[in-house]
Amino acid sequence: MGQVLLAPTPLPLDTGSARSILPYADGKLGSVLAHPCPSLRASQVEPDQAVGQAIRSLRTRRKWSQTELSLRADVDRRYLSVIELGQSSLSVRMMFKLCDALDVAPSDLVKDVERRMRVQGAG
Repeated sequence: MGQVLLAPTPLPLDTGSARSILPYADGKLGSVLAHPCPSLRASQVEPDQAVGQAIRSLRTRRKWSQTELSLRADVDRRYLSVIELGQSSLSVRMMFKLCDALDVAPSDLVKDVERRMRVQGAG
């Protein structure tokens, strides 16, 4: 017969476990201190949204449709739309494919995302 798989037993939640899971938690349930990355501390914009905005901006500056970029990057157009709307996290592999199609360095995309998060988080 087949194997019986048991679900893992959940660990008991105590005030000390938050500190071990989240390095920026102060140990009290529901309490989180400032994010460890200085550029994200005051941010109101989620990283996925900032990535989507940056990609859409690069695409529209070139006057490309989503279809054109998706063909150049060999990405499904519907998935590109989801990325631009900030509803999906971008994998490293996908970031490189899109950056290659847009003729931009991935590091430049990341810098733009950080800038968008700082500017929109401060405003």
